[in-house]
Amino acid sequence: MKMFKWSIALFVCVMFQQIQAIDVMVEVAGGYEVFMEMEPDETLLNLQEQIALELNLPIDEQTVIVKGSAYTLEEGVWYDQGYEITEARRGNSRKATSEPRNYQAKLAPKEKKDISFIVTSLASKSYASLLMLKPSLDAAGERINHVHPLRFLMAIFTDEELKVGIRKIHSNGGMIWGDFSGGLKESLAEEAQRGNLTDACVKDFAKQIGIDSAIIFPAIRNQKWNDFIVTLIKKVPRKGDSDRYDM
Repeated sequence: MKMFKWSIALFVCVMFQQIQAIDVMVEVAGGYEVFMEMEPDETLLNLQEQIALELNLPIDEQTVIVKGSAYTLEEGVWYDQGYEITEARRGNSRKATSEPRNYQAKLAPKEKKDISFIVTSLASKSYASLLMLKPSLDAAGERINHVHPLRFLMAIFTDEELKVGIRKIHSNGGMIWGDFSGGLKESLAEEAQRGNLTDACVKDFAKQIGIDSAIIFPAIRNQKWNDFIVTLIKKVPRKGDSDRYDM
C-alpha cells in the first residue's frame, strides 16, 4: 500500500471512467501517487485549491499536468469524451503480486500489527506526522502486500478500534482516503482478475465480519470496489462501547 511523499511538480492522470465521479491519480514527483475523486464538472482550479489545502502547497508553486485520453480539460472543466477504458496509466504504482494471494492463509500477529499501525496512523495523524512516518508506513505496506484483500479487510472489520479507524479515514476523505482506498481497490481488482474472489471466500468473509453476504455480492460481482468498501463501513456492526476508540 502506497503512502505519502510530496514535492512541487504534480501530475494528474485519469484512471477509471465513472458516471458520477472521475477517479484520478495524482502522481507526485519522485514516483509517489495518491488517488482522488473529481466530479465531472469540477475545475482544475478546484483541484489545485484542494492540493493547496491538503498539502500546504500554494497554487503558484504547483505545476499540474493533465494527462489521459478518456477525459480532456476544456475551459477548466473535465469532459467525458465517451472512451471506454479500464486503465489509463499506472506509472510507478504498487507492483502486482506475482502469485495469487491466499485467502485461506490466516494473518500472523506481525501482519495484524502492521495493518493496525497503518489504519490507526492514517486515522489519527496529521499530514505532517504522516510525512515523518512515511518510511515506516511504506515498510508496513510492503510487508503485507501479499495478504489477500479480504483478509486485510477482515482484520479491520473484526477489530473495534480499526472499525472506528477506517470510518475516520473515510469521513476525512481527501488524499489520505483516496490513497488508502486506491491501493485496496488495486488489490481487489488483481484478485478478481485472477478469479480469486470466489463465492466461497466472500461468504466466509461475510460470516466472519458479521454481515449477510447478499449485501456485498452485487458490488463484488460488478467490481464496484468503492461501493464494496463503503458498504462495509456503513453495514458492519460495531460492538460494545466502541466510542472509547473514537479518534
